[in-house]
Amino acid sequence: MKNVRAAFDDLWYLSRPYFTSEEKKSAWVLLTAVLRLTLLLVGVGVLQKQIYQSGVFVAFKHLSMLS
Repeated sequence: MKNVRAAFDDLWYLSRPYFTSEEKKSAWVLLTAVLRLTLLLVGVGVLQKQIYQSGVFVAFKHLSMLS
């Protein structure tokens, strides 16, 4: 746990000037954008797994074999 805390302290030490400077608005916007895109990618991955497990692709395979 101490290693995680030390890593976070180092990260904050390096990024603090950016988040407290005149560019702090763009810093927070960019951080928010990265977090939202990450959550979007995770959601798409979960949705893709659910679709794959539901057997939709098997139905498409049978449909293409009939054509």
